[in-house]
Amino acid sequence: MNRETAEGCTILRGLVGSTVHGLNVNDGIEDRDEMGICVEPLEEAMALWAPFEQFIYRSAAEPEGRENARSIAGDLDLTIYSLRKWMHLALKGNPTILLLLFTPDDQLVHCDSFGRELRSLAPQIISRRVQGPYLGYLQAQKERLTGERGQKRIHRPELEEMYGFDTKYAMHMLRLGFQAWSC
Repeated sequence: MNRETAEGCTILRGLVGSTVHGLNVNDGIEDRDEMGICVEPLEEAMALWAPFEQFIYRSAAEPEGRENARSIAGDLDLTIYSLRKWMHLALKGNPTILLLLFTPDDQLVHCDSFGRELRSLAPQIISRRVQGPYLGYLQAQKERLTGERGQKRIHRPELEEMYGFDTKYAMHMLRLGFQAWSC
């Protein structure tokens, strides 16, 4: 599925990532992360080939012509999931996927009546089962903070120099712990 088709059948799209949590560092190099959910056209859903799962667009990859180009300020990283794949991940408690249920209205790019209905189902989608995945993500952030686990292209020496550690990883740890506890 191409971008035009994926965006044309999108029911919900919003800002995700550090910015929506208020954890962006405003270092002039942050990109804009958006996630969407679409109800794919019938011919895609009922096709004999593998069903559509997600569409990924990275504006940083366009000028350089390579997928792993580093994003800079103003670049867009967009992932649009099929409703089927998004729901599968949401019911497993994936913290990243669940963001769209709670993104503030003023940070939504698009939300039609189906998107509003999906957001209203948050209490039926969220359960105590999400605590495990949230705590797993928290552990991964801790390992990145302490250097036990690396992450491609992520290094914030200005935070490490100023505070002695990467405060962005630390804030994500606190956020994930609080969110897991409140479920």
